[in-house]
Amino acid sequence: MLAKAKERDEDALVLVITAYGSLESAEEAVTKGAFDFITKPFRKEQILLAIDKAMRWREMVRQNKEMKQRLEGT
Repeated sequence: MLAKAKERDEDALVLVITAYGSLESAEEAVTKGAFDFITKPFRKEQILLAIDKAMRWREMVRQNKEMKQRLEGT
């Protein structure tokens, strides 16, 4: 499912949530492009923090691209 999401949109920030997490599966998910890996049971705060982190990352990437375009345009 992660591969399909990244295939459809390589910039997608995917949060993997699983009940059967291990260090190996977390490493594999992140290597394949997952933004974060959360295991069940989880607290609501964990999800909210992961979403906040993803939104901040997206904004930072947007700003970085904008600044790069400005520099290249000069």
